[in-house]
Amino acid sequence: MGYTVERVYSYWRGTSQLSADFAAYVPHPLEGWRLRPSSEASERVGAAAEHLDRLHRGASASPALMWCLNRAEGIASSSVEGIVTTLRSLSLLESMRAGNARTATARKRAPDPEEDRQALGGARLNAYALDLGDRRTDRVTTADICELHRRLFADTSQASDSGGLRNEQNWVGDLRQPTPTGAHFIPPPPETVASLTDDLAVFVSALQWMHPLAKAAITHLQFETIHPFADGNGRVGRALIHLALRRDLQGVVAVPVSAAIDVRRQAYYASLRRYQTFIGGGNDDARSEVAGDAIGYMADAIIVACDFAETAAAVTDEISQQWGELGLRTHSAASRIIEAMATMPAASIDFLVARTERPRRSVSRALSQLVDAGAISESQDPHTGLRVFEVPRILELVDDRHRLLDERWQLLERGGFARPVA
Repeated sequence: MGYTVERVYSYWRGTSQLSADFAAYVPHPLEGWRLRPSSEASERVGAAAEHLDRLHRGASASPALMWCLNRAEGIASSSVEGIVTTLRSLSLLESMRAGNARTATARKRAPDPEEDRQALGGARLNAYALDLGDRRTDRVTTADICELHRRLFADTSQASDSGGLRNEQNWVGDLRQPTPTGAHFIPPPPETVASLTDDLAVFVSALQWMHPLAKAAITHLQFETIHPFADGNGRVGRALIHLALRRDLQGVVAVPVSAAIDVRRQAYYASLRRYQTFIGGGNDDARSEVAGDAIGYMADAIIVACDFAETAAAVTDEISQQWGELGLRTHSAASRIIEAMATMPAASIDFLVARTERPRRSVSRALSQLVDAGAISESQDPHTGLRVFEVPRILELVDDRHRLLDERWQLLERGGFARPVA
């Protein structure tokens, strides 16, 4: 809910300066708003809360599961923005960079695509959002939100332009167009961004505001409406969901909500647009009604993401059990290798030598034993020619996630997913 302000956008075409009229949308602040959700929105939030609680009680928060969910979120949130990569590619980027001096040549030969660096930034962003959420006694500030943005773009081609609120008008739509006229959505003028972001930070910091899931959805909705950065708003806004949930639901497993959103993007955009186009007062019932679209959608996405997280927990637990049945000595090279690969499921020998701190000959021998035992698999990286060792089930879980998530969405849409199955 909000209002529009008329502005003029100036631009150059060749040597001529032109201008175009447009209307920017300004949302009302969140301070003092009394959300009155519909019974349907409240029911969907309640169902999502039950799924989160079941996941929290049933899933073992192992390093392998937490790493898998974090990377799934970073990859999927990037995918929503059209930035496509795979867990295999991302793992190889990380492992090629993380080796010791012996890997310098391999790192020079390895591709370093912008897509992978941005997805890795998404993983860093979400990890930092959870860290901020764990600091429950600290107030969230605009500076914290800007730091989220900086971490997203660190080590990418956009690093120098990150970490600061925008000082120009932006818009959502075809950015090749020279003016915002005809855009899907035109956010607030730049002079209003700082105060609106400060208001959002105060809102996130408050520990009591309706249900935590509703608060997380409104946090995301308001942030996307403000659109405070020149780029990366979607990814930072989805990270704020995790920050808000962790702040009010301490220790809750960070489900990859972006993975669920990525499979139903058009419904996601539609859930935002009603709020971003409705004109009215800050406490009108209609504001609660249109916000209810976003709250209901986000609750459904969390249900779907919880189911994916439960599958991920089952897969990582089963892999851990299979590895445990190998009877490896605790401090052996093989034991250290599988410990490392639980959080790096595609890696080179050089990385594993560095991570395990074992002689290369011992690592090579242990890798052969693990491959023969079926604990890991071996392939060759087509870009570098290096031998690559993988944990296929973890890679497949993330890289083939769309099929599973689409099935869960369809089940939910048919009405068969309103409550978690005991």
